[in-house]
Amino acid sequence: MKKRIFTFLLALFVLAGGVCVKTESVFAYTDEQLYCADALYFLNLIRGTGVSYDLDLDITREQAVVILIRLLGKEGEVGKKKDTNPFKDVSGWAEEYIAYGYRTGLLKGVSKTEFAPLDKIDITMFSTFCLRALGYDDGEDGDFEYRQAPNFAESKGIKTDYVKGDYLR
Repeated sequence: MKKRIFTFLLALFVLAGGVCVKTESVFAYTDEQLYCADALYFLNLIRGTGVSYDLDLDITREQAVVILIRLLGKEGEVGKKKDTNPFKDVSGWAEEYIAYGYRTGLLKGVSKTEFAPLDKIDITMFSTFCLRALGYDDGEDGDFEYRQAPNFAESKGIKTDYVKGDYLR
């Protein structure tokens, strides 16, 4: 069941943030993109800015972690314990989510002290987050290697072929 949910979420991410058509500095979205963004909003997985969903922007690593935690139904646990955040480049609205994700093993940094929260999330990173949430291990003697995460996810029934190119958008 969780695999189907992750496949569904991945499809919604891609459709909601897919190719946007820029016309005179105004972004126009397809009805399908807005429908998917609305679905993610009503599922309380995204919250938008209060004005828009900013579908023309790339999904960041910190946003993906927050959405994954919400999808897992664990948002209520964020901030309940004083989670240690080892990353010096994380602050603000997502800090407690990142600390929770680190403590629970959902995420790792790009180094011991950096998470790169504003970097674009790509299919390899998002697949890795989802696989960790399902209990798979990408450690040295784990179930899969980081670079092979999309292929491993597909072998476990998580569809990743919705993504055109490497980045989720």
